[in-house]
Amino acid sequence: LELRDSKGNDMLLKCVPIRTADGTCAGTILTLVDISPIRLAERRREETLRFVSHDMRSPQNSILALVELQANSRTALPEPELLARIRQYSHKTLALVDGFVQLARAESRRIVYRPLDLVGLLAQVCDEYWTLAHKRDSVIEYTHDAPCAYVEGDRDLLGRALGNLVDNAIKYSPGGSRIHCHLEARENDWTICLSDQGRGMSQAQLGLLFTPFQRLGEDTPDNPAGIGLGLAFVKTIVNRHHGTIGVRSEEGAGTAFTVRLPRAEAEPQTVNDVSDS
Repeated sequence: LELRDSKGNDMLLKCVPIRTADGTCAGTILTLVDISPIRLAERRREETLRFVSHDMRSPQNSILALVELQANSRTALPEPELLARIRQYSHKTLALVDGFVQLARAESRRIVYRPLDLVGLLAQVCDEYWTLAHKRDSVIEYTHDAPCAYVEGDRDLLGRALGNLVDNAIKYSPGGSRIHCHLEARENDWTICLSDQGRGMSQAQLGLLFTPFQRLGEDTPDNPAGIGLGLAFVKTIVNRHHGTIGVRSEEGAGTAFTVRLPRAEAEPQTVNDVSDS
């Protein structure tokens, strides 16, 4: 019997009866085996096959169809339109490859855990997305309760993950919105809450939110472009930093992501230069 425990681990329960010499049942041997690594490898293989067979093939097939149309004088497109469409499909292919490689590296890359200050890192991330927010007449509000917030981690990977959340908050909110990022201390961790004023999500969509290659609301007008790997990358990085990520959302009422990262056991020491007397 295959089952899943409360923590999401895949388990295999084997039951073997014990019989006496005369065939009477004397009991049962139960064996519980954790097969999570096997099932995870199978899911990753299926995702890779789907990526190659569908996601990668789709834009290439579109380019080939354009070439066939162009070979016929009756269906040929004006050159500017043809080049624009080929450019669009080519960029989509490159984005798929880049996103897939980034996710694979995030899952397998060796992380060197060093003390880093979340206060400064979040300030840098919010500043990097100031231009994007300004173009949409939106504002990023960043607040924090402590002068510094040290965690152990990879500054580059955490910065990219938090940047993905800020980027989504801007893109999925209407122009003129306020995106609020707040950092506060909890008992054993630092909590980052990023909330937007976007269109929100249904409970069904929330269940698929961190699944690779899942594009939510594609039929919605003005749906932002994407390949469905950004939040899978975020979850992977947060998990590898021994943290958790949660989300609250309601259709028409915005979305709030909560990232919790454990505090560093000891803050880095500042060494003061002492001059000779």
